[in-house]
Amino acid sequence: MGEAAARTAGKADSEAGKRQVVRPRPRFSRASSHEPTVRSSYLPCSPQSAGALESHLALRYAALAPLPHRNPEIGHACEAVLRRVSAFLQCAVRLRAGLCSQLPGRQWHWPGCTTMNERSAGKPHQPHAESPAATGRGWLAGAGGAGVLKVVAGNGSFVVLGFVANLIAANGLSPDGFGLMALALAMLNVLQEVCGAGVDLAIVRIAAPHVGRDADCLARVYRAGLQIKLIFNGSIALAVWMFAGPIARGLFDDPRLSPLLGWVAVGLLAAALFNYMLAKFQTEERFALYSTLRVLNNVAKLVFLGLLAWIGLFEPVAVFASWMLAFVVSFGMALVWDRRTTLPGLPVVRIEGERWGEILRFARWTVASSFLYSLYSRTDLLILARYVGDAEVGLYAVSWNITFVIDLVTYSVIVALLPRASKMSTHGEFVAYLKSTFLICALLALCVMPLFLLSDWLFATFFPAYGTAAASLFRILLSGALITLLFHPLYLILYARDQAYRLTQVNLLLVLFVLLAGLLVIPAYGTTGAALVTVAGRVFASALICYFVFSEVRKLFHAQPA
Repeated sequence: MGEAAARTAGKADSEAGKRQVVRPRPRFSRASSHEPTVRSSYLPCSPQSAGALESHLALRYAALAPLPHRNPEIGHACEAVLRRVSAFLQCAVRLRAGLCSQLPGRQWHWPGCTTMNERSAGKPHQPHAESPAATGRGWLAGAGGAGVLKVVAGNGSFVVLGFVANLIAANGLSPDGFGLMALALAMLNVLQEVCGAGVDLAIVRIAAPHVGRDADCLARVYRAGLQIKLIFNGSIALAVWMFAGPIARGLFDDPRLSPLLGWVAVGLLAAALFNYMLAKFQTEERFALYSTLRVLNNVAKLVFLGLLAWIGLFEPVAVFASWMLAFVVSFGMALVWDRRTTLPGLPVVRIEGERWGEILRFARWTVASSFLYSLYSRTDLLILARYVGDAEVGLYAVSWNITFVIDLVTYSVIVALLPRASKMSTHGEFVAYLKSTFLICALLALCVMPLFLLSDWLFATFFPAYGTAAASLFRILLSGALITLLFHPLYLILYARDQAYRLTQVNLLLVLFVLLAGLLVIPAYGTTGAALVTVAGRVFASALICYFVFSEVRKLFHAQPA
């Protein structure tokens, strides 16, 4: 009887043990067998899902409560720890839900986590990386400073190599031959304004917001830009090639220019394709490749010049042809390095009417702005030439040309920051852009400031014939160039807000201002007056840009929900 009772009790204990084994248990981490793993995917935003999490934690705690343990004291300690963890997580979820309710539309993520909504939608788990601006790490890269430095270095090398190529060509050719080549280059530059940098700028502005978001739309913008450049530049190049002889005789009264104009047609089309590739790399912020290709373009010119000198064919047509072929070589290298693996293949012949409209609407203002700014940059010199002698004009021109280095830095900042600025849409993004861009430009301006102190030595060493008079003019002009460096990159906000016509208005008013001020000041004060008028024009344009930019930012501030 006792043995039967013992067997019955043992069987009951065994059945109870089995029932206890099948009881739901929480999952434990590998680090400790008594610490529950609470996955971060169960940290939702809404108050409703927060309540669901509280219920879930309560069930988890209830499952842990009857957990047997050989030492009751350890079991009670585990119970206390679990209560504290549960309370902490509930508090954290309520806090997070409160933050999300205060900021509607904002997706909040915990580092390394995805939300329940994302998991239920089938989105893949992607670790969340905090932005450099938010963490304070990598600020230079986060604000676009790394791209600026790459473009500045590339453009600086491009200018130095271009200067060397011009020096070799000028010394290898006769003055008459180099003059013919200069006329052909001027013709090429004028024709490029019709469908050149303005269209490339429009491609970057329209395409940049789609990078990493919509590959199909990005490919369509690229295709539309390529079609525009092929049709417009190809038509102009064909016309120049067919009528090279009549243009040389009728416009320049020099038949010797006819073969060079034939190569202008080749260079116009090749340069358009090469600049299109540069616009793509700029859009995708591949600035190392962008800068490398610009440098290699001038390296190709130097290689061709060396080959011409080696074979004894250093004459105007051959030299100019080699410069145009350098664009062909550069375009070929760009094609080789363009690893376009994420964009869908699209037929080139299909016309993208909608994208054409977007690009051309934006490009009309950028082309007009470029033309007006070019006119402004020569107005002071044209007025000065009417009232002073050639020696003073040369003195002013040398000083003005040196300030081109600072304008090149400004251009580099604009090139590097345009893709980033094109993606901005909120008031906070624009304010952050204003702060970071002004700080980057201020740092670059500080790097240029020593030129004030070194100007006398610079002109005495490299331009001894012009003396300290040119150095004095340079210091005046340098102050205006620094003002441009500080404020002109801010106008990219106008581009981001589709207000490109504002910059056209600024440049139109700038031309009128410099024309009127120049006619009043330059006749009385000569070269010093011309330098002061140039600086006043830069200050005037910067003030207008700041006015329009801050007006747009203020509109965004008032438009955002309260």
